[in-house]
Amino acid sequence: MFLILSLIIVSCTNKSKEVNSSDDKKSKVATADIRTEDNVLNVGSIKDFKTSKEGHSLIFDSLTRIDHLYKPIPWLVTKWEISKDYMEYDLFYNTNVKFHDGTMLTGDALKYNIETGGTINYCSYSYVLDNVEVVEDGHLKVKLNAPYLYLLQDLSKIPAVPKDSLDDKGNKTSLVGTGPFKFVETTQAEISILKKNDDYWDKNYKTDIDTINWHAIADEQTRKLALESGQIDVLGLTEHYISLPYSTIYDFKKIRITIL
Repeated sequence: MFLILSLIIVSCTNKSKEVNSSDDKKSKVATADIRTEDNVLNVGSIKDFKTSKEGHSLIFDSLTRIDHLYKPIPWLVTKWEISKDYMEYDLFYNTNVKFHDGTMLTGDALKYNIETGGTINYCSYSYVLDNVEVVEDGHLKVKLNAPYLYLLQDLSKIPAVPKDSLDDKGNKTSLVGTGPFKFVETTQAEISILKKNDDYWDKNYKTDIDTINWHAIADEQTRKLALESGQIDVLGLTEHYISLPYSTIYDFKKIRITIL
């Protein structure tokens, strides 16, 4: 899981909670001393969970990952072989991954993701994609009609979703992924509830958080009051930009709210 952080603002403390990843360089996604019980983290956000890319990184795994040098890292696709002309890629994937609904991640599902995900996620390989072939269980072959060097980097932008789970506009019709948390529901109060995925395939992933309550709070002042009162435990995890104006940071420091 890799959320993009600009600023994390955390309310006053009783307990320490961590959300970690198996990738050492990105392992400290969020550390928060929070006042909630039963391993629950309350996250404040501007956006509704269903439209938040950062939120979706909790429930969807990308096909590959990239490091700080923009080099591809194995993830759901575990290894690869590339032709000398960069027009054929043999991709080998983890065959022990399950979607949250219990169905297996198959070659057909990955073929669907590669064929449809390129255009949706603005990946340049979509312009030169010829076809994707399921060679056998655990093995795909991607053929291009022109050389392209960055297919593996592009696959880091594509979340694994079940086959036929995107509509004509590329929107997800369900929030079923393979990630470390499962989407449960969104309440009438616009709180989206996520539960830890106990069957998560990456056994190196560790977290002591069992439930994430994602609070969609569009109003700036209401977000500030929610943090001050302890209704939410953290701000700044959810957007590429700060969730509150910088002018409020000094006020938070005066009331002992932690700025990370």
